[in-house]
Amino acid sequence: MLFLFVTASCSRRGCTDANAENFEPNAKTDCGCCFYQAKGKVWAAFDKTESLRKNGVTGLKLYAGENLAGGIDFKSYVPTYFLLSSSATSNPDYNSFTYQKTEGDVLIVELDTSKEKEMQVRIDDQNNNTLWTGNVVFKAATVTFIELN
Repeated sequence: MLFLFVTASCSRRGCTDANAENFEPNAKTDCGCCFYQAKGKVWAAFDKTESLRKNGVTGLKLYAGENLAGGIDFKSYVPTYFLLSSSATSNPDYNSFTYQKTEGDVLIVELDTSKEKEMQVRIDDQNNNTLWTGNVVFKAATVTFIELN
C-alpha cells in the first residue's frame, strides 16, 4: 500500500509589520498587504482660546483636504485648551487617503499601504474664516500634533 502525504507549508502569509493596522503576529511570510493609520491632534493653549473668544470666535472646524473632519463649539464649552473633534467624513478619492475622521479628539488618517503621507489641513472659524492652514506629514503609528497659535 502506498501512502501519499501532502503537507501544507509552515509559512503562514500575512502582514508582518507590527506598526500596521492589520498586523498578523502568527505570520511568517509578509504578504505585502499591510495597511497603516496615522493620527493627528489639533490643540491650542488657554491664552489662544481666550484670544479667539475675545475676537468673536465661537467655534472651529477642522478640514482634512477639502473635507470637514471635526470641530469644536466654544458657545457652551470654555476650554483651558482644546482638541478638535466631533464629526466624521469619508472621502475615497483625496490623495489616496481612503478615510479621514475624528474619533474622540483624534483625527484618524488612513494611509493605505503607505507609511507616510502629506495632506493639507485647515482650521476655520464658525464663519469659514481660515485661521490656520498647512501641509502636514502624517506617519504610520504616530500622533502628529498641530498647534493653533
